[in-house]
Amino acid sequence: MIKNTGKYYEKFVQTIQQTLLNADKFISGKTVLVELDKKLVNNAGVSRQFDVYFEFEAGGHLYRTVIECKDYASAIKAEKIDAFLGKTAGIPGNDSNLLIVFYVQIMPDDFVMQLHRF
Repeated sequence: MIKNTGKYYEKFVQTIQQTLLNADKFISGKTVLVELDKKLVNNAGVSRQFDVYFEFEAGGHLYRTVIECKDYASAIKAEKIDAFLGKTAGIPGNDSNLLIVFYVQIMPDDFVMQLHRF
């Protein structure tokens, strides 16, 4: 069996987000790039990696979204969520304009691989 690195799921989430943003009337006319493996530097100068990231400006405000993807065969422990929230602390602009999303997919690997073949 192929080792699940989570990269297929991250790409899947990126594709979903890009499709939703392309269809969004609120930000129509703007090009929004959904990035994989985005590195952001926090206020302490430490580089932090996020699985999926995008930003756009609307109404004079910059809106940023960071997404952590977890493709596990079992439930996610609270420590993983706490670690993700801790990772976002100190990111410049981490206020009401930073949306923090945690995508979780819990399925057997063989089913996930079938989904990504389409």
